[in-house]
Amino acid sequence: MVKGERNKRNVRFIHADAYETFHLADFIYELMRGSIALDFHCREAKPGSDGLRDRGTKFRITPAMICRLYLKKERL
Repeated sequence: MVKGERNKRNVRFIHADAYETFHLADFIYELMRGSIALDFHCREAKPGSDGLRDRGTKFRITPAMICRLYLKKERL
């Protein structure tokens, strides 16, 4: 993950963080705790039908909290 600042003309990169070894138990804990939001998007397959069409399931987490999901973290 890269943090930077942008003005009208330029982007200046401040630092980059590398995360490795995703930890599923911590992900589930943070999901139950409410730190991670689950977005489930679906629609009817066709208007008036009984079937649903999955439009994609997404997870949202703040950049400050993402470090809790990985065992190995390194600032580059």
